[in-house]
Amino acid sequence: VVAITPTETVISHYLLPDGDSKKKDLVAVAALLQQDDSAIVTLRSSGIDRPQKLQGKRYGSYGARFEGRIIQQLIKNDGGSGEYQEVTPDKLGLWNTVVNGEMDATWVFMTYEGIEASMRGVDLNVFRLRDYGIDYGYPLVMVANKHAMENDNTRETVKRFLKQTARAYVWVQQNPELAAELFADQVKTLFPDLVVDRELVKASVRACAESFLDHQGQWGSMSCQKFDMFLDWLSANGLLTAKMQSRHP
Repeated sequence: VVAITPTETVISHYLLPDGDSKKKDLVAVAALLQQDDSAIVTLRSSGIDRPQKLQGKRYGSYGARFEGRIIQQLIKNDGGSGEYQEVTPDKLGLWNTVVNGEMDATWVFMTYEGIEASMRGVDLNVFRLRDYGIDYGYPLVMVANKHAMENDNTRETVKRFLKQTARAYVWVQQNPELAAELFADQVKTLFPDLVVDRELVKASVRACAESFLDHQGQWGSMSCQKFDMFLDWLSANGLLTAKMQSRHP
């Protein structure tokens, strides 16, 4: 019933072609993070120290609905023409393609890959969308199935889930070190062969904790203005259409 996605996934879901059975069945119910901690990054050693220099370079893409056009506009807003090479490697390996030099840039969370880079001594150039005139919205939101929510029992179940989740995030914000240890233990239990970098997990949880709650200490709150700003940007750039546009500028 509940899943986690970027804001753009919710919006793009409403732009599916007419007749698609999945159209208009998602609704955002809570924001996981209040601030966008994501960014486009390149290696400092690459010399690509501003978006304009991404021109003609290889960008490792997740293949998201608006991603290609966002990168195109990022380059344009820094004075470039917007031309670049969009490649879609395995999503779980995108970060490593930049570290290994296979790709020139990709989109990361600074509170995870950014921290990992710092811990590994990998120097990055960081391009945050808001610094280049792009209002992106919430990086991660919880979504629910709109039609399932019409059922009273399901709706109440989701409400209880969100209430307990909010309590958990408040606790994590107050106890980031212990929360990170518990998370690492659980991951190790579920995936015994997975190598868990506990120091990275701790540092990531500490960094994310600053954005878990709004200025009133509430978790999950969402602002219509934040959605409107992103929608206005998409509209101004001709992206709010049901026809799927190419991600390759």
